[in-house]
Amino acid sequence: MATYFGGKNHLYQAIINLIPRHERFVEAFAGSAAVSRHLARGAAEAILVERDPEQVKWLRRQRELAGHRIVGGDAFEVLARGVREWGPETVVFADPPYPIADRRDARPRYRCELSDGDHRVLIATLRKLKARVLVCGHPWGMYPDAFASWHRHELRTTLRGGGRPGVECIWTNYVDPFPLHDYHYFGADKRHRQDLRRRVARQVMNFAAMDRNHRAAILAELAAQFPAELPRGQA
Repeated sequence: MATYFGGKNHLYQAIINLIPRHERFVEAFAGSAAVSRHLARGAAEAILVERDPEQVKWLRRQRELAGHRIVGGDAFEVLARGVREWGPETVVFADPPYPIADRRDARPRYRCELSDGDHRVLIATLRKLKARVLVCGHPWGMYPDAFASWHRHELRTTLRGGGRPGVECIWTNYVDPFPLHDYHYFGADKRHRQDLRRRVARQVMNFAAMDRNHRAAILAELAAQFPAELPRGQA
C-alpha cells in the first residue's frame, strides 16, 4: 500500500515546502498518506480521511501515523463540516482520485472512484473553505479552469511506465506559505538541502562557541528585528 497508485511518495518533499504553519492538518482522500507520514506534526492536530476500508486498515497499522485521527468515511462530509467550522488555522490537503477522463489511459484505478459530478461538488466545496487549501490535479482537464484564480505550482515528476518526465499541479488559495510548518525538506533538491544543512550546522557551531550573554544579546536582537519569522510563542 505504500506504493498506492496516485500516491505522493515521489512529491511529498515539494508539497511539504508549500504547507504553512497550522494548528490542524486535514488530508482528504488520504490514500497512503505520503504527506502526513513525513510532515512534522508538532502540536498540530492531524486528520486523515479515507473511504476505502482496506486502505483505512492499512493506515491504522502504520507506526508513523500514531496519534493521527484516521477517519474511515466520506471526505465530502468532513469537508462540508469544515466549511462551517475551519478558518486559516487549518490546512486542507486534497489529493482526490483524478477524473477518469483526464487520465492518460482513461482507466478506473481505485476501488472508490469519483464521478465527474463528484469532482464538481468537491471543487465547489474546496472553494468555499476558509481554511488554507492545497489541491492536486493534472495540468489539463477540469481542475485548471476550476482553480484558475488560485495560485498554481507545477511540480516536476516522472511518469509511470517508461520514466518519462511529467508535471503535476498543486493549486493553493494562498500565495505565500511563510512560515512553513516543517523546514526539514526545505530546498529545491537534495543537493540544495544538504548545502543548507551544512550552512545551518556551521552557524549553530559558531553560536555554541559564544558565551551565553553573547548568545542572549543576539537572540534578543533577532527577536526585535524579525518577530514574524520566529516560531509561534517565541517572539
